[in-house]
Amino acid sequence: MISELLDAHFISKKQAQQKHLDRLFPTQSSTFIAYPKYKKLEGKCMRAAYYHCMGMEESPGLTLRNHLIFKMGDYTEKMILDILKEKGDLVEEGTKFFNEQYNISGRLDAIIKHEGKEVGLEIKSIGSNKYAINHIFGSKWNEAFPKWQNLFQTIIYCYVFRDRIDEFIILYIRRDTCETKEFIVSLQPKDGKLYPCIDGKLDERFCVEDILERYSQLSEFIRLGILPPKEYQKIYPANMIQQYLKAGFMSRYMAEKYKTEPFGDINCRFCGYSDLCEQDFIVESEEDETSDT
Repeated sequence: MISELLDAHFISKKQAQQKHLDRLFPTQSSTFIAYPKYKKLEGKCMRAAYYHCMGMEESPGLTLRNHLIFKMGDYTEKMILDILKEKGDLVEEGTKFFNEQYNISGRLDAIIKHEGKEVGLEIKSIGSNKYAINHIFGSKWNEAFPKWQNLFQTIIYCYVFRDRIDEFIILYIRRDTCETKEFIVSLQPKDGKLYPCIDGKLDERFCVEDILERYSQLSEFIRLGILPPKEYQKIYPANMIQQYLKAGFMSRYMAEKYKTEPFGDINCRFCGYSDLCEQDFIVESEEDETSDT
């Protein structure tokens, strides 16, 4: 009975998608990462961001579990902010901003004070997904590192508030064990460009200007009403599996699993515009075949 009541609540809260032609969001950030053996896109798909800004309706399918997970994330953030407020360390919460140059609009989780200076804070809750936990908390195979999407989002905050705040903290909290992991993110100029520093370590695989350039490209697609190219794949073509193996993006276990259960980018798997994208991709392919003949 309670599940039915909760379901009815979330259904009633669902509103028609609004157009956002005049503003973009930090969560739409992305860029190509220069890995040692491969250059790979990480972050938000530009096509998905375009659909969102154009007010396209997402496919239904958010389960009650999904809604409750999002709510738990909201309450986790509120809990942390309440504690910081009680301790007197909270300067601001929910600080809104708009960057006119790139039409980026957003809201900071919080600004806190630490050792006499202001520090930005971005709070993320995560579940029990083993891959995500190993990526963020580290394992014997990899060093701890924030999720790309969260890192890019925080880099946008660093850039917009660069005259006021030198460092931002990404705070991860596991919903199952309440373990925490922090990453300190800042920007450092080098050779006329801005590069991210994560826990004091300069990352030169991409620069801030790369991320901002993709916002400019997205704005142009929106202005012209042209659908951006498809950037992720719902199902990888077979020849890409060997490329990803050599580049270290995929384990041999996953490569073997692909033979019986083909898969693609996780970005497509959890994208609300996946069905619409596939339909548009089919139309584009048919138009390409027609133009070739």
